[in-house]
Amino acid sequence: MQECYIKDGEDLIEAEFIGIYQHSRVIEPSPMLGGHPGGVIAHPIALVRVNNRFRQVNPFDVVMVEED
Repeated sequence: MQECYIKDGEDLIEAEFIGIYQHSRVIEPSPMLGGHPGGVIAHPIALVRVNNRFRQVNPFDVVMVEED
């Protein structure tokens, strides 16, 4: 795994980068006439490990550390 930092407000927290995945969820159709027809909403998430716990974060909040 690769070392990275995640942005938490103004702070950078040291983390271990696991990968980028797609998070999705099903949206039920609206019961209202002319409402949303339902479907799936999906977006990317970054999975990192901080203090031996997994966290889902916005991929734009991940700062990768270059390895030499």
